[in-house]
Amino acid sequence: MTGVALSGVPPTLLHERSEMPRSMRLLSCVLMEDDEAGRDLLRRVIAEDCDLALVGEASGASEGCALVKAYKPDLLLLGVELHDSDGFDILGTLRQAGGPSPEVIFVSECAQHALRALDAAAAGYLVKPLDENSVRRVLAVAKERARRKLQAVSGVNEMPSAIRTRIAVKSQGRIVFMRLDAIDWVESKRNYLLLHVGTSDYKIRESLRSLGAKLRPYPFVRIHRSTIVNINRIREVERWYTGEYIVRLDTGKELTLSKTFRDRFFSLTSACVA
Repeated sequence: MTGVALSGVPPTLLHERSEMPRSMRLLSCVLMEDDEAGRDLLRRVIAEDCDLALVGEASGASEGCALVKAYKPDLLLLGVELHDSDGFDILGTLRQAGGPSPEVIFVSECAQHALRALDAAAAGYLVKPLDENSVRRVLAVAKERARRKLQAVSGVNEMPSAIRTRIAVKSQGRIVFMRLDAIDWVESKRNYLLLHVGTSDYKIRESLRSLGAKLRPYPFVRIHRSTIVNINRIREVERWYTGEYIVRLDTGKELTLSKTFRDRFFSLTSACVA
């Protein structure tokens, strides 16, 4: 793969205030690419980058645009030749919608669109087959531009906002610092919450609303007045005879999607249910 660093785009904000040192702050990413092999490599490089948090990925335009709208990412890795749209058209639509615009790295089958990417003020242009070192070089440029935008918006030399990546929970006399994106789903139990992580459960004294704010940069969605679920853990959704839906996780756990939260759930997941 060949990576080409390009120049300048508009500002975006992260979701929370924090006093964490700069080295710990994460920039949010959305990955919109329909080539599975390319998406796997990009996901792996992002996961290995301590400055980045992948908040969503999509193989098509509709679900990808829904993710950008919902999470307002700092970086968008965008396929030029998507099966249902052209990457440049998608970028144009996002910018016309107004609001914060992410730093964009285009991913293409060929080099011929590089000048067009330059005209679009993209942060980078990657040509398949992908090479991890080239991806890292282009990401480095995009990250620096994203940080500069945040600094320009805040008017200070230190990035004021960050994605919180861990939460402290007590467990058997210890304090465990758990990654938020490791949580499968959250259950409200009167005056406490149960965090379900694999085969383990952790109890914390916090409201669902308060925890929901901490989870916001990640792909979590509320499906019931007492339930928040990690979208990446959902295997399938099935309509029930009551008019509600059953949300089935990878673990086999079944949760109820209530009518109150149904429309927002499907708008965020871009799911199509007959």
